[in-house]
Amino acid sequence: MIGHSGQQTIQIIKTHLADGANGEGRSDLDLLNFFSAIALMIAVHVFFGLKVRFDDSVQLAQDLSDILRFLEGRLWSPIPLPLWVPTKDNQHFNQRNRHFHRFLDQQIDQRLGGEGDDQGALLLDAILGANGLSASDRAENPDTRRKTTRAQLLSILIAAFETSALSMLWSLILLKQNPAIEAQMRAEADAVLNAEELTTAHINQLEISKRVYQESMRLYPPGWCFSRELEKPHQFGETHLSAGKTVVLCAYNIHRNPLYWEHPTRFYPDHFTSENSAKRPRHAYFPFAGGRHACLGARFAMLEGPYLLSLILKNFEIDIEEADKIKPIAATTLRPDRPVRAHFALRP
Repeated sequence: MIGHSGQQTIQIIKTHLADGANGEGRSDLDLLNFFSAIALMIAVHVFFGLKVRFDDSVQLAQDLSDILRFLEGRLWSPIPLPLWVPTKDNQHFNQRNRHFHRFLDQQIDQRLGGEGDDQGALLLDAILGANGLSASDRAENPDTRRKTTRAQLLSILIAAFETSALSMLWSLILLKQNPAIEAQMRAEADAVLNAEELTTAHINQLEISKRVYQESMRLYPPGWCFSRELEKPHQFGETHLSAGKTVVLCAYNIHRNPLYWEHPTRFYPDHFTSENSAKRPRHAYFPFAGGRHACLGARFAMLEGPYLLSLILKNFEIDIEEADKIKPIAATTLRPDRPVRAHFALRP
């Protein structure tokens, strides 16, 4: 999959950061919004075989973020109002939701019309086929099948875009707080990413970048809490739980447990050397959850994330405003407590 987005990713970062540069040769960005748009654009290309313009992706990522924040609020509301009640929040949500559904319908219609990359569209084609949608159905647009397909595509994009954006964001914040590690990673990027055509073999050589990305997701896992339903009774120490009970697993706490981590609260990428990784229980680290319901995009994320980080450091000098003061907020994902402003400048 990463080969699909290799050179495209380079052009995305170079073009859109460089085009946004101000008169001093610097580009000022809201980092989470930027990475969200990049992640969504790449996800559409990699998983659906289709393309979306960056400017469109900015708005779509904002739509999706607003949708998630609204639904998150309803989870905690004691009496969530029906969506037809014309409150300001409901109207905003309905508008964003309609806009994003139109986008998903466009993706479906484009693929049914033969557009897109056949190799990259294998997943989209499988979803369309499983839901009985084909080119001959375009005129009828069966509502039920359409609705199911949209829901499935939406779940894929939700899983791909915000978690990837947050992993990138926290990685850069931690690097700015640890300049010596940033220098090591930049030197590695300069040494490895110097070929005209970059392949998975090059990406696999980014050992420091991979450890940085893993350590970032240890300290700030985007999906910081997971729940599972027990299929059979289980004994946890002195506590007995019967089948059907829900167990909540907090990755944020386990990832900082001193039983498993030499420096539990410190940014220490060497936690993920082969030697240190071999000392830990398998599930002392689970940023992508685990078992049958583990994240299907985990392997792609571990190729994409270190690669994007290295590309950024190879091409740009970065300054993040008040990087030392940024703290996490535990919501459905682990987000920063304030907008993160970053200044990018092309390296000489």
